[in-house]
Amino acid sequence: MKSIVVSALLASVATVSARTFTVTNACPFTIWPAMFTDLNVGSAVPNQPNGWTAPAFTSVSFTVPDNWTAGRIWARRNCDFSSNPGPNSCLDGGCNGGLVCDSRTGTGVPPATLAEFTLSTNPSIPDNYDVSLVDGYNLPMRITNNAGCHVADCPVDLGPNCPANQKGPFDSTGFPVGCKSACLVDPNPSNSRNCCSGQFNTPATCPPSASPVPDILASSGLKARKIPGGYSIPFKRTKGSLGRRNDGRKSKRVGGMRKRAGVSGETGLGDNSDLLYTVPVEIGGIVTAVHLDTGSSDLWVTSDSCTAASCNGPATAKQYPMSTFNDSGASVNMQFGDSLTGTSASGPIGFDTATVAGIAIQNQVFSAVNVTDNTVVKYGAAGILGLSFPAGSKVQEAIVVEKTGPLAKTDDFIVGTYQYGPLLARIAMTGALDMPMFAIELQRATIDVGGQDGVLTIGALPEGIDNSSLTWVPVRLYKDSEGGTPAPSFAPNEVYPFRWEIDIDGVFLDGERVADSAIPANGVSVTTTSALIDTGNSLLRGPSDVVSNILSTVSTTYNPSRSNSVATLPCNVPHTLAFQIGGKMFPVDPRDFIGEGSDASTCEADNLVVTDPPSRGALFRWSLGDPFLKSNLVAFHYGNLTHPSVDPPRIGFLSMVPENADQLLTQAVNDAESNGGLFDSTIVAAPTASAATADQITVTPGFTGISTRAPSPTATSPGAAVTVTMGSSGDTSQSSGSDPSDNKENGAVAGAKMGMGLVSVFVVVGMVVGW
Repeated sequence: MKSIVVSALLASVATVSARTFTVTNACPFTIWPAMFTDLNVGSAVPNQPNGWTAPAFTSVSFTVPDNWTAGRIWARRNCDFSSNPGPNSCLDGGCNGGLVCDSRTGTGVPPATLAEFTLSTNPSIPDNYDVSLVDGYNLPMRITNNAGCHVADCPVDLGPNCPANQKGPFDSTGFPVGCKSACLVDPNPSNSRNCCSGQFNTPATCPPSASPVPDILASSGLKARKIPGGYSIPFKRTKGSLGRRNDGRKSKRVGGMRKRAGVSGETGLGDNSDLLYTVPVEIGGIVTAVHLDTGSSDLWVTSDSCTAASCNGPATAKQYPMSTFNDSGASVNMQFGDSLTGTSASGPIGFDTATVAGIAIQNQVFSAVNVTDNTVVKYGAAGILGLSFPAGSKVQEAIVVEKTGPLAKTDDFIVGTYQYGPLLARIAMTGALDMPMFAIELQRATIDVGGQDGVLTIGALPEGIDNSSLTWVPVRLYKDSEGGTPAPSFAPNEVYPFRWEIDIDGVFLDGERVADSAIPANGVSVTTTSALIDTGNSLLRGPSDVVSNILSTVSTTYNPSRSNSVATLPCNVPHTLAFQIGGKMFPVDPRDFIGEGSDASTCEADNLVVTDPPSRGALFRWSLGDPFLKSNLVAFHYGNLTHPSVDPPRIGFLSMVPENADQLLTQAVNDAESNGGLFDSTIVAAPTASAATADQITVTPGFTGISTRAPSPTATSPGAAVTVTMGSSGDTSQSSGSDPSDNKENGAVAGAKMGMGLVSVFVVVGMVVGW
């Protein structure tokens, strides 16, 4: 199921004379958007016809007056205006007038999901918008914005999940493409709680419990969900703070991160001496431990037919049984590491239900590896869970080629992400997550055991972490000429992310800036210094000249002219290597900068090594691995995977290095000296046993793009884009206050008030657009 998104940009002043609306159909099929203005309420109308044809993946822009009142936008499906054009020309959402809805009577035939707008030129009266299911449902819908204001949406595909007596209409295959409201099927609509009519025609007698929508939600398994700022009946009970004050400043969050309505989960991590971090994953009928890797994209596990010697070691986690393998017919050979540490894994590609952090999705593609020299298997993992972008997925590429033929263009690859993409990307694309993101905290198992808890959180920030405490920076996008994904025909101007890679402002050692690398890139033009954020890398990797400079500074024994020179240094002398990101310093804890030496008095700076210079497809100079992630909580927001320009991916950082880190290192050294020169060290197994018995939620694959319900950067532009999406899959709920971070799914009706003018609006069908 696809979606329609309406996005409105909010200005910091309310004196503009017009707002720009953009309507985009991101469904892989044609829809017919419609628009209506209640001329009994206001005379201002948009400069766009009240209906038009929107082929798959196309957009239309137009302006609306600053005082547009009682306006609505919706989508029509399965239309044929060739004969007798009118309200019955479409399977749902049709209107009087045919293609162009009548300006007086063309309100649309239920069921239809509505995006409703009332704009204001008065600074003391906010703009209002909402997503409404009062007239039933025919496509998911979302309204988001680019300035941290409220998101209203219905991202669930309610058609197939509708109560039997409300289900319909049906397309030619018998599939339900709508869900009628309880009022529409009520035998006594003139005096009904379902219709808020007759004796129930007041807010007091038509409570939310009498709404036509909860029947739909309950049947969808979503009865307990809440819609922030939403309503599902004719009497709107939107309440709470505005997304922005009338003075244009952001509202202050009260009390930090609140419990969300959408799906989220967390799981503990295993840690093998800080060399390998593992996460429990259930695939098919087995729960096993796989390496947590933000540097790659694919899920693979060794199978019980693996022929590699590493697959037979006693430390290897549970392997996938080929007796239950659902073979796709495709196979893959995956490469990992750089030119100095490269490994590979290969095997057939199959489908199975995969679960991580209690969130399951069916028909997940993965490789059942039968040949590998990857060292993660040697150290106790059954494979790798890649958390990076679809553009880097060799499994997705192989399965799309198998299904559609050679990739002459990227359309099939990008559209196929919701079916064949990486595990977390597919989960995010369902729209069911509270936020389309994940966050990682890595624990410390050497030198001084402890630090962060070691947790993977999916769909939300970790409990107790406030968005305002993170520094958010954009992910680097890769042009085709740089080795990135070529733009598809339906989005020819898009540039896609390839890796979790961000620009860094500089590198600092003990408070002094280190000179930038002078080593030229290989065959590409690189004007900035960027870093890959990579949990699959147990070290810090950087340019050879910068690494040599740092090691020569901290060690008197290091000789850069010798290839095997070891940088030894006193264990009790702390050094702080820091990376400036988004204007803020993010240090590596002194306890994570060093490695154990022969005793507790002499250590080695062996967590810092050399990597390759930038090249096509790998523009980064630094790879910040586990030492960096042990010192910093990192949040990864996918953004819009089909149209990243409307919701770019980003990464948020929060330093977890304590102020007394130097003293803690000294104490750890003293403890080691008292322990015969041995530092603390431990191995923590991934919690596979608890994962096997934990509660699970299954999310439904859907081509929705990625919603903008993740925390937005603390520094935003003065404007905000509000987006309405029809056709996404996600959660639903009811009315609550609208905090700037409460940009959650709103399945029944989601409403919000804006304390300033909506300047531009983006309506996207088939995906979720955001800021």
